[in-house]
Amino acid sequence: MSAAHYIPRRLNDPPRLFFWDLDVAMVFLSCLMMGLFMNAPISGILSASVLGYKFGKLKSGKHPAFAIHMAYWYIPLGSSLKVLPPSHLRELNG
Repeated sequence: MSAAHYIPRRLNDPPRLFFWDLDVAMVFLSCLMMGLFMNAPISGILSASVLGYKFGKLKSGKHPAFAIHMAYWYIPLGSSLKVLPPSHLRELNG
């Protein structure tokens, strides 16, 4: 056996799926599944590979929760989260 298997050594290590971080794997698998559902497996595999690679490069060297931060800024959640202030407010009172 080779030593290519990743064994988490600390509790704070990010979750992984095979050798990808979990968020990169979710981008890859969601694009792959969309390609399969649209009956275009080759273009699904190609687009999933390109988007997974690009997203992995985008988040490399950044905070481990970079995907969550981006989702907060760019995905509109409406008024369902009343505890958090809107993202455009820069000053907090208190």
